Amino acid sequence: IKNPPAKAQVILPTSPVKKIYTNPRLIKVGIIYGIVGFTYIVQSIFIMSFMLDAGLNQQLAGKLMAVSGILSIFSSPIWGGVSDRLGRMNAILLAMGLNMLSTLIPVFFPTTLGFIVNIVIQGSVATGVMTLVQALSTEQVASQDTPIAFSYVTFYFASGQLIGPSLAGWIIDFSGFRYAFFLLALFMVISIYLCIQISTNKQVESNRAINQNH
Repeated sequence: IKNPPAKAQVILPTSPVKKIYTNPRLIKVGIIYGIVGFTYIVQSIFIMSFMLDAGLNQQLAGKLMAVSGILSIFSSPIWGGVSDRLGRMNAILLAMGLNMLSTLIPVFFPTTLGFIVNIVIQGSVATGVMTLVQALSTEQVASQDTPIAFSYVTFYFASGQLIGPSLAGWIIDFSGFRYAFFLLALFMVISIYLCIQISTNKQVESNRAINQNH
């Protein structure tokens, strides 16, 4: 099979790296992604121990973790579809809200039912949130700058995953699992607030551009 005829491609120059790194909206997305990394790794590492500490049967806890893994396979495509229907920001806010709710449930209801609800929602939402925030990061810059923007916010994600286990482990040692998971929920509130700020600022800028054109 012959190669298709070569086509001339217009390569757009990228923006200065400093301009990308200091983009206020992109920094906010980075912080959001850092919180996602922080909360995701803590949930993944400590939820099993939390269930056992609360008195759940070891076999049941293991089965719940397996269910979470199976659900996570479908999380990204499902939330991609939700994003297509509701819009990127609405999908992110909905996913993060559900994520926060699922984290709080075992804090107030450390029972079998509470953990089942937590695991089902977490498995259905967690990887979807990551995919949505990744897509959000690429929308804050020009198309030719998306690789730099994506790698930049990934640094925040990695930092959150690095800090998460040690900080949560320290809190668990001194105060218990419920306080650690309550802290996760507080961080999620911050990420939701930053998402709303990005959405509001973007709307204001769009209105300004329309007014200037008129």
